[in-house]
Amino acid sequence: AELYRMYIATSADGSTGRVQVGKDVPIGTEYAELPPETPTGSATFLVVYTKSALLEQTTPASLTIVDRISSVSDINFEDADLDADEFGGILAWSAPADYEYVTAYTSYMGTDTDLTERTHLGDVLAGTHTVVVPVETPKSVYNGFLIYTKSSLVEQTTPAIGDLND
Repeated sequence: AELYRMYIATSADGSTGRVQVGKDVPIGTEYAELPPETPTGSATFLVVYTKSALLEQTTPASLTIVDRISSVSDINFEDADLDADEFGGILAWSAPADYEYVTAYTSYMGTDTDLTERTHLGDVLAGTHTVVVPVETPKSVYNGFLIYTKSSLVEQTTPAIGDLND
């Protein structure tokens, strides 16, 4: 054998729904990187084959894929700015039910109706569930809050969204 080749698959033996992921790695390598946010579709297994110049192994080693989803909930903002056209105060949220791999939270204020344009509010470490929204923030610019969880690998791609309730 000359290298290892990884696939995601819908069966542990790699016979169905097999799609190659990552790059081939030389024999003797003790790990291979599966890029964060790799789309798995209906695949539930990671299968690894050895491959020579002539052929690929027929029976792979396999692992069950465990895809973690960790999103905050109960986003709450209480405006402490007394001006009618401005806001400011504490943005708070509840930790995800599955927080084992959460290392931090990143918060933003959304500036358009679908919240795709955003302004960074702050980053806090896991265990902290609040961030300060500066007083005198103009209401006319912002429409809501976005909170992303972060792991040691990647920031969540779909945030939890909170309303700007004044």
